Amino acid sequence: MPPFRRLLVVACWLAVLVAYVAAILPQADAPHLARWDKLNHMAAFLVIGLLARLAYPRSSAFRLLAWASLFGALIEVSQAVPLIGRDAELADWVADVAAAITGVALGAVVLRLVRR
Repeated sequence: MPPFRRLLVVACWLAVLVAYVAAILPQADAPHLARWDKLNHMAAFLVIGLLARLAYPRSSAFRLLAWASLFGALIEVSQAVPLIGRDAELADWVADVAAAITGVALGAVVLRLVRR
């Protein structure tokens, strides 16, 4: 695996880890990019989708989106645990999936441009 791709793999998994930790922190302690919660979800999953497409260029878009969708669902299930002090919302998961689709598509465009 080329060093740059290895860096992308590490960046992708680091983004996943940061997103999960931010999602399970108590609301007051969680880092926020914006006041609107959906924008925070969308930013995280846009980055995750983009990095996933770039880090795993041979994986199908469907597979990458399935994993991102399951990860978004895991976040919402984790937030449903009363001890976490967060609220699970279907709309958050929808925002996650929509942003992951956008990120994976953007990554595909970047890969095409790089290959030219």
